[in-house]
Amino acid sequence: MLDVNSLIVDMESLLQRLIGPQITLTLIRGAGLLHVKADPGQLEQVIMNLVVNARDAIPFKGTIAIETSVHRVESGLALDDSTVCGGPYVEIAVSDTGVGMNPTTLDHLFEPFYTTKEFGKGTGLGLAVVHGIVKQSGGAIRVKSKVGAGTTFRMRFPHVLEEITTHGRESALPKPLVPLSRTVILAEDEDAVRGLARLALEQCGFKTLEARDGPEAMRISDGYGDTIDLLVTDVVMPHMSGMELARQLTARRPKIKVVFTSGYTDEAMLRVDGTGSGGLSLLGPPGLHGGAVFLQKPYTPRDLAAKVTSALA
Repeated sequence: MLDVNSLIVDMESLLQRLIGPQITLTLIRGAGLLHVKADPGQLEQVIMNLVVNARDAIPFKGTIAIETSVHRVESGLALDDSTVCGGPYVEIAVSDTGVGMNPTTLDHLFEPFYTTKEFGKGTGLGLAVVHGIVKQSGGAIRVKSKVGAGTTFRMRFPHVLEEITTHGRESALPKPLVPLSRTVILAEDEDAVRGLARLALEQCGFKTLEARDGPEAMRISDGYGDTIDLLVTDVVMPHMSGMELARQLTARRPKIKVVFTSGYTDEAMLRVDGTGSGGLSLLGPPGLHGGAVFLQKPYTPRDLAAKVTSALA
């Protein structure tokens, strides 16, 4: 059982870092106990997806609002085309003052791999994941949008009236793994994602060396005299793919471990990397010490912490 208000408050600082200083984040919390039966990690993923999409829809300055409330729903009535039981529902609404969407985009919004973003900036999987998690949790979702007038996503989950036996919940950021004196190179071309990953890695105890692309990561590595324990790299980046970066970096530092991140499937990664021969897999390029770990985007800080732990095990 999950307290929706507590979860969103715990995510506030993380979300503000994710959207940057030009966008105002507003939280409007409904009164009372807003409890639902949902996996906290999955609900964090839903909110992060919607907030990132809202951020991308705002070209300059703007506002993103997250509002929680309780609504009574009559039997058979839902936000979408599904049928639900009557009773109280907790609503989470994510609104933005962005560019909005046209009717054609709205009609295809939750279809897997449908995206209006340029290549390398989105896979079209984010909203399909959101839709799947909401439905799996017994909820419903509806989108209202108009070109030039912003967008609002409304999600409703069955309201659980029982008290939560444990008070509060863990922060959205992972706890430090162990007292580490380890170093990681983080290669990610999207500023907001890189900032989020850096925050999570530093929370885990890593000294983090940031790079916007593969060539910058190689320059940082060549100029760093101490041990680098881990490479965390996006697969699809300009100038050099994550796979090629891993090849070159492991040639210089054979014991380094690797975590690949991507919103694409492994087949798509092979196609983007240009190998296509089956000689390259998620275990990484030939010669990679101990293989590699793969993390699907979008991910939460706890997801990244878990994969880092696995890679270094």
